[in-house]
Amino acid sequence: MRKEYQDELDGFLREGDEDYIGFWEIKSAVSSLLNLPNTNSLSKSDSEKLLKGVLEFVQIMLRNGFMVGRPNDRAECDAWPDQNPAHVAKKIEQEWVRLKGDAFDTNFIAYFFKINPEKKKKRKA
Repeated sequence: MRKEYQDELDGFLREGDEDYIGFWEIKSAVSSLLNLPNTNSLSKSDSEKLLKGVLEFVQIMLRNGFMVGRPNDRAECDAWPDQNPAHVAKKIEQEWVRLKGDAFDTNFIAYFFKINPEKKKKRKA
């Protein structure tokens, strides 16, 4: 794993103790790591670089204690049925493509949360 990814992962691991991690946070972190311009005005080439980096980082998160899901109307997060990192990456990529990489709409593709036995009742797996 790239050292800079480890630093970001460590930050998300700390944040994940208290809150969900929004997809926009991952996009922003990876964009910064890749020295890309503001994610609201990316060229097609930069958008493709960002997607590749985000997919790599998401898989790292899933291998390090995170699950992916969507918020529900009870302010909880329901896990996606298949947490396999490759499957999650494919699903995110499909949604990114469907949304044409739109900077705003892609912000809400997914949320990430740590696997936490104390909150297991709230988080559906």
